[in-house]
Amino acid sequence: MPTDLRYDLEFLRKLLTIAMGIHGVGDPPEYKWWTDIQDYLVYLTVDAYSDKELANKVVQVFDQLQHQLIRGEIKNIEGEFCRDVSKHYDAFLCALEQVLCLRYEIEPIPIRPRSRREFVVSWSETMKNLRL
Repeated sequence: MPTDLRYDLEFLRKLLTIAMGIHGVGDPPEYKWWTDIQDYLVYLTVDAYSDKELANKVVQVFDQLQHQLIRGEIKNIEGEFCRDVSKHYDAFLCALEQVLCLRYEIEPIPIRPRSRREFVVSWSETMKNLRL
C-alpha cells in the first residue's frame, strides 16, 4: 500500500524538532500537535507494514534519525538539546523500526540478529560475555 505521508529525512527531522520543543507541554493546541506528530510516525509505519519497498525506505530514514538523536544533532525548536527527550524519540523510532524490520527481515544495523534463531544464538553469546 503506497502512502500519502511524507517520509523524507528532512521533513521527519523537522517534525521531531517541533515535537521535542513541545514534548510534555500538555496545553492545547501544543498537546494536539504533539500527539498528531507521534500518530503521523505510527501511521507511516502502518502504511509501510504492507509494502516491503516502502518499509526499507522508512527503516533507513528512521535509522538515520535515531543516529542523529543519539549524537545530539536534533534539537528542539529553541535550538536546545535535551537528552531525556531525545532518548524518548530514539526509543519510539526504534520500536516502530523494529516492527518493520521483523516483518520483512530488514537489517538496518549489521550487528542486529535477523531471525529468531539468529537472535537466540546471539543472545546466548551476549549472556556469556556479560556473565548473566
